[in-house]
Amino acid sequence: MRSKDSRGTTEREPPALEAHGLVVTATAGCLLADVSLELRSGDIVGLIGPSGCGKSTLARTLSGHLPAGLALAGGTCRRSGTVALLPQEPSLYLNPYRRIGAQILDRVPAGQGARSQADEVLQLLGLDRAVDGRSLLEAYPHQVSSGQRQRVAWAQALVRQPTVLLADEPTSALDGPLQREIVQSVLRWIARRSIATLWIGHDVALVATLATRILVMDRGRIVEQGSTRALLRGPRHATTRRLLEAAA
Repeated sequence: MRSKDSRGTTEREPPALEAHGLVVTATAGCLLADVSLELRSGDIVGLIGPSGCGKSTLARTLSGHLPAGLALAGGTCRRSGTVALLPQEPSLYLNPYRRIGAQILDRVPAGQGARSQADEVLQLLGLDRAVDGRSLLEAYPHQVSSGQRQRVAWAQALVRQPTVLLADEPTSALDGPLQREIVQSVLRWIARRSIATLWIGHDVALVATLATRILVMDRGRIVEQGSTRALLRGPRHATTRRLLEAAA
């Protein structure tokens, strides 16, 4: 998006999230090396790469919540507004002793209209539907399927009204029809609110249909990036070619 300064000059708005030269280390060695990227309002950027290449570590770094044992050893990250992380394993972040509805509502920010927006999120994701005779929101995490827990993770992220969404393998537990339904609904939500989104996934075909730009990661580095169309038509790096060949 563009705005005008007091002199009438058109200026581009700063990125919603901007990272430069990120280096993350652990006892075993370096996990991220000199990673830079930016996310702008309304953009969906894809991040693909082989298993273990550092995609989830990057998402945690950008969110500002590195796991114990990892350290940000270099680089900077500037965030504007609220950053929401949608984790790859939702069950690890749900309290098994609290009902699902309460855990979602914990994330709702204070303010006028926040609760009505939370209700809209629940309807969007189908979380107000019954599960075995009771509302899914009244159930405990162990009483619902992995796909339902993943929808709960979506709800926890979206009800925070984020300006930046970091979605780490956000549809891996959803079957085909439900995946399409949720993805299309979420895309409309993202577009209406101009949320800057990093969509991390191993499903290259899905990422390619969502993202306008794709980053390719391997061994803790961004090895290739570009518009989705250009990258699919003429991949330059061997890792990109292998990923595309595997998805063909």
